[in-house]
Amino acid sequence: MAGIFSFWGNRKQTLNDVILLPEIFPFGLCRQDFVHFKLISIYENLLTQCHNRSRGFKDNQKKTLWNNYEAVNSYNTRGVIRLISISMSEQRTMAISYDKSTNVAQEALGEKFAEILNDYRKMTRSDKGVYINFERYYKSSIIAEYLNLLYSALLSANAQLGLSRAVQFKADKLRETQANNSNDEWKSQAKQVVDSVLAGRAVLISKDDELKLPDVNVEPVQNAIEFYSQLIAGELGVSTGFVTGIIKNGMNSTGEAEMMADENGIKVFFYSVFKPICDSLYKINLEFITDNYRKTAELAKVIPYLESSEVVSDEQLEKFVKYMLGEND
Repeated sequence: MAGIFSFWGNRKQTLNDVILLPEIFPFGLCRQDFVHFKLISIYENLLTQCHNRSRGFKDNQKKTLWNNYEAVNSYNTRGVIRLISISMSEQRTMAISYDKSTNVAQEALGEKFAEILNDYRKMTRSDKGVYINFERYYKSSIIAEYLNLLYSALLSANAQLGLSRAVQFKADKLRETQANNSNDEWKSQAKQVVDSVLAGRAVLISKDDELKLPDVNVEPVQNAIEFYSQLIAGELGVSTGFVTGIIKNGMNSTGEAEMMADENGIKVFFYSVFKPICDSLYKINLEFITDNYRKTAELAKVIPYLESSEVVSDEQLEKFVKYMLGEND
């Protein structure tokens, strides 16, 4: 609550002139929660795309990647992708256990955490799970600062949208009226006028009074939101559309530049985060499968010529096909 002293002409101010104003148009989510949840969501989207471009999971292992909300303990609802995202966003260590017999993966706590950690100290691996360490993952700190800026822009947008619905009643000679009137009659009249307008009823006011909605210019806020999203996308190595979910390509655009940017950014996360963790947790060897259909289509045109060539062996042709599918990038 903030105290604002009124200015009513030459009349002496009193304590009654102090108007306490609450925070107008509050945002539903506090800044800290917004940054935390949004950062987890961004990493989840990236790791999900890593899964979509991967090959090598066995049996029902994929089921453990996803959240499963059919559980009594809320901590057991988190899939492996969510757990990795939390570790990355909070820049902390975590141990994830995997029981092959029950096909259950979960965060290892207490004795299980200590067992996996001790295995890694002795052998840099563990048969009980995987130990991950994002304490020095400074990318999260940078993106969190950008998300702070984005939150401020959203606060401004929320306030402007609220103001756009606020009716302004500009009463003529308000100070003069209040200075000569010690009661609250003018306040009551103003409230009746505004309430009537909001209810859609006709009102009678002085010819010099004015009722209007504020003029709101949202363009600066929109530009700020787009700029901060571009900063986040640049840090992740993906397109802005990947962060915002907004596709701006027109009918004359193939979107190939954005697709290549997303693939390159996703590939970095695949080889540096997703593959090492999943390989160690599930004891598998994942492969990256390209999603660049244009590259695949162009390379596929060469296959008939290679098959008819006498200088290309079957082994070389097989390697080329694997390269075309992105298996040996």
